[in-house]
Amino acid sequence: MPEPETDGIGVPVFLIDHDGHKLPDERRTPLQFTYEPLPNRVAFVEKEKTPEEVPIRLRWMQKVEGKLPPDVMATGIAYAHARDVFFRTREAHDHSWVARTRAWEAHNVALMAHFDEIEALFWAQCPGCPWDGKTLFPEGKA
Repeated sequence: MPEPETDGIGVPVFLIDHDGHKLPDERRTPLQFTYEPLPNRVAFVEKEKTPEEVPIRLRWMQKVEGKLPPDVMATGIAYAHARDVFFRTREAHDHSWVARTRAWEAHNVALMAHFDEIEALFWAQCPGCPWDGKTLFPEGKA
């Protein structure tokens, strides 16, 4: 199993993009695993998001400091690497899509199994975050 890079692929972060990571059971989690170097993601946010959203998104984009469950780490890293391979190798689309889908499904199973644990870790690390379980921008808080 690949290890996460310091600032590259497979780093667990609390990064709420769009409306969070939607799980098959409809819950959403702010936990994501990077599929590009974090400085690239920061540059994207600074360039592509509205001026009102930039400071909020960057404030709550944080590497996870606590310990995540091993299966969440393993499946998250596997998904990030499979996603990276998918986007770098368009010719092998069918094979990489299957690997990406299997990794995504396994990751969602692990996330659902540890949802409360991850939520507790998030709130301990990010008190005061406006994340309401569905969006970083609940009505009236942007």
